Amino acid sequence: MMGIIFLLLLHNVDVIMFMFVTSLCPYGSPDEQKFLI
Repeated sequence: MMGIIFLLLLHNVDVIMFMFVTSLCPYGSPDEQKFLI
């Protein structure tokens, strides 16, 4: 049970960090735009 919660936390942190980095550069670089698409 704790393992599942731990994995969910890791996944959420990854998503939150991704959103935080993309929010810093709203337009982003060409590489980021390719990655988002």
